[in-house]
Amino acid sequence: MGQTTHDNHYVPQFYLKYWSNNRNTILTHDLLVAHKNVKAWREAPIKGIACQRDLYTQHNGGSADDAIEDEFSNKYESPVKEVFKKVIADAAISDGEMGILVDYLVLQAVRTPAWFERVSEILKKVAGPTFESVVKEAEGLSRDELLKKKPTCMPQAPFPPVPFKVSIDREERCAELRMAVGRQSYQYSIGHFLKGPVNEALHGYAWRVASLRCTSMLPTSDNPVVSFCMRQDGSLALNTPVGIPDTIIFMPLTSHHLLFTKVGCGKEEIDNVSFDESTVSVLRTIIIRNAFRYVFSKQEIPDIESIRPRTVNPELCAQIDEGRQVWDKAQSEVEQGYK
Repeated sequence: MGQTTHDNHYVPQFYLKYWSNNRNTILTHDLLVAHKNVKAWREAPIKGIACQRDLYTQHNGGSADDAIEDEFSNKYESPVKEVFKKVIADAAISDGEMGILVDYLVLQAVRTPAWFERVSEILKKVAGPTFESVVKEAEGLSRDELLKKKPTCMPQAPFPPVPFKVSIDREERCAELRMAVGRQSYQYSIGHFLKGPVNEALHGYAWRVASLRCTSMLPTSDNPVVSFCMRQDGSLALNTPVGIPDTIIFMPLTSHHLLFTKVGCGKEEIDNVSFDESTVSVLRTIIIRNAFRYVFSKQEIPDIESIRPRTVNPELCAQIDEGRQVWDKAQSEVEQGYK
């Protein structure tokens, strides 16, 4: 067994290098800073940015398990690296290669801390009503009937199951369900999206790799997959569900290439979309607004703080740093209680 990868890059280093001017560092704008005098842009080492220790680690039998990191590397990153070579050469992309790019887009959408926060909030909202429904059904069933029921949320290896426990007191005619919202539920959600109906639906859309012929360049971020639509009043709605008609889904592939689709549109309509300076400017704004903690760019964006002001919060910065120091230990202790 190889050495465990504890430093998990939620935006791969190979991808970030397409925005680097020297392949070692990347121009970075921090959206959360400890004080107002922090420079707007800094050169950050690629090996240490968009990285969180033990984000994908699992603990089985007392040892650290690297299976999720291995899955990302072997099944998604290695194949897509070869397709990126064709993207930057503006070579034709086959249907199979487009499928590899879409697989990578789905992975990139759900492997980030931004997704961790989003899915955690979703679970907190839906867990109660869902569990109440399960309890009502379970209370009317015998033990044998319960054992015969097939679970609807089976884990997808190498991703773990949902961490929850059910206890039923038949004498008191009550039941209790407990679920841990944290690393394990986040890891489960990644597997659910990668190997479930959402991924299947996304592969059914008409996709295009667009090569920008204008002088403007696209930035990227630590949350590079964007879904949005325009409201009737002309305002922008981010994080639109990917099954809603007219939702635009895109991801910058390099500073001059992007992968995109529009839900409900056919290939001909997608292929006819033009990307002039005005359109690229709008996309740049959307990428910045969709970022979580960092914006990455080939060159400084002078008006970035007018697009999205930074948050100056020393207490939150310290809280995040402290949380990362104890992350693996704290999450492991919670997960052990649901084994």
